[in-house]
Amino acid sequence: MQKNVVFANARAKAKELSLLSDEKLHRMMECEVLSDAIRVLNESGYGKGVNVDVNNFYDIIAKEEDDVISFVKESAPKDSGIECFFIKNDYHNLKVLFKAKYTGTTNLDELLLPDGEMKFVELKEKFETGKMEFTNKYMNESYKEITKEFDTGNTSPRIIDITIDRYMFEHIKTIISNSKTDVYVKKYYMTLIDMTNLTSLIRVKKLNLNDQYFSSIFLSGGKLTQEDLLNTDGDLSKIQKLLDNKDYSYFANNLTDIDDLAKFETSKDEYLLKIFSDNKSDMFSVAPLVNYYLSKLAEIKTLRIMYVCLKNKVSIVEMQKRMRSLHA
Repeated sequence: MQKNVVFANARAKAKELSLLSDEKLHRMMECEVLSDAIRVLNESGYGKGVNVDVNNFYDIIAKEEDDVISFVKESAPKDSGIECFFIKNDYHNLKVLFKAKYTGTTNLDELLLPDGEMKFVELKEKFETGKMEFTNKYMNESYKEITKEFDTGNTSPRIIDITIDRYMFEHIKTIISNSKTDVYVKKYYMTLIDMTNLTSLIRVKKLNLNDQYFSSIFLSGGKLTQEDLLNTDGDLSKIQKLLDNKDYSYFANNLTDIDDLAKFETSKDEYLLKIFSDNKSDMFSVAPLVNYYLSKLAEIKTLRIMYVCLKNKVSIVEMQKRMRSLHA
């Protein structure tokens, strides 16, 4: 695997040179008209020579996202655990299918993520024909559980999110338990489980829901136990102390506000990216390859936010509040 991973990382390092700089992003943000920002984007390599304008912006972004996913899938060493990042897309798209069926959600194309381990057309066909047993067992079990809940009258859309997330993380845990899985991939997903549970706790406390509800959505597999989190009672200083004691000191020191969930989510995403960016020089791990992949996705997400802000003439001050550092 070492020879393969070094070659994959070398290719990723070369592609990393084309990532947008913060300086270029700010240059785009300062454009008075959207078309000027689009031109800067085109000059930066987006569109591959095609004229990028306000009418096909999302198509160009989608193509860029498809390209980076194809590159990582092609380059990733076997058994490294990178497939976890694509599995997440499959489970997200399954949520979209359920919500379309049970809540009347329309405009699926706007909600879907790119194909993960499965092509969406195949997933959609299995979902609509009830042949989910031909997907993985975790998807099949989530399908049966959600269908049963809705058939018996429990029609809360939250059931869809909670159930699918639980089975997704169970699926991911089986992958990262493999001794061949890259150490940084394992660390990322254990950290993601803890950060997801912490986010759930904060939301539960904000909505004045009880501890039993939190227990029903708690994900196992991280460092933070249910008891650890519940003992903080959602208090910032107690959460910081807990994180510090569980080797999350960097996040604890940078966590200054849990009331602003958008800001908290941004801090969480940057912290997760840091796991790979801090180790992107380790050519015998998949850290350089995954760092490029996550950095590119963060870049694309930032461009989408910027596009909406410019289109709606949001002030640069307000725009900056919504932005995150492109590359940790």
